[in-house]
Amino acid sequence: MSDRLNIYTEMLPKMFRWEMELMMIKMWDNEDVADRYEHIMSIMDTLSHTMTNGPEWTDSLVLLMFDMVEMERIVLLNEMERQRLEMQLYASSEREILLEAISQEREVILAEVKSLTDDSIQSGTQSVEKLTENWFWKALILLLVFLAGLIIYGLIRRSGNHS
Repeated sequence: MSDRLNIYTEMLPKMFRWEMELMMIKMWDNEDVADRYEHIMSIMDTLSHTMTNGPEWTDSLVLLMFDMVEMERIVLLNEMERQRLEMQLYASSEREILLEAISQEREVILAEVKSLTDDSIQSGTQSVEKLTENWFWKALILLLVFLAGLIIYGLIRRSGNHS
């Protein structure tokens, strides 16, 4: 049990990293997320340029741009959360399909094992019955031969004692 727990403990960070990499790949494949990211980056570039080269009125523009960046960030985070939930739902449904397939395969294997076991028991029972029947007749014949031998021996002894 502790070995299994150690293996899980070692594998969990790798599995989490792989899951995050898959999520990021899927997220970047989505054009909406990529567009939002590009939009945020252009806002940040404009903000940086305005702050370094702009006139006095940049304070209000900076606040406005920070608000826009914050709104875009929220939208982007919401989209990422939606995609994460979508991926989680997909993984859960795939896991359920896999477990169902494994369960069906297990039932088929158990039915085959039961059939083979029943066949083996039936065959063994028939073999034992035949063997028992053969031994019975052989023992009966041997007993009759033995009794016949005793009777003949007894008759020979009697005839030898009378003479």
